[in-house]
Amino acid sequence: MKANLKMFFNITSILLILFAAGLVAHGLHEFEEAGVIPIVMEHVWDINPIINPDGSYPVLHENGWLGGLFKGLFGYNGNPSLTEVVSYFTYLLIIIVYIKTKKYKNTGT
Repeated sequence: MKANLKMFFNITSILLILFAAGLVAHGLHEFEEAGVIPIVMEHVWDINPIINPDGSYPVLHENGWLGGLFKGLFGYNGNPSLTEVVSYFTYLLIIIVYIKTKKYKNTGT
């Protein structure tokens, strides 16, 4: 059985980058809660749906099964602060620029 290792490592690299971006955003969230950095805007959006009448959580709620999985893996937050959103996307932008410039340098063109 053959495996395409290039595709495997490309996919796992993307997952690790998203995981790291979630860690950065969650770390800044903890600094905001501790009062180390000021909260600029507490909730940019709030997409956590209300709890079901039986007490269970909807699927995309932070505590639902899918929302909880995304929260644990990628730092999903249904009501992020502005600092969290900016840090998540800034990290992704920095990594993408770094990868593109590194790839450009390695091709020799």
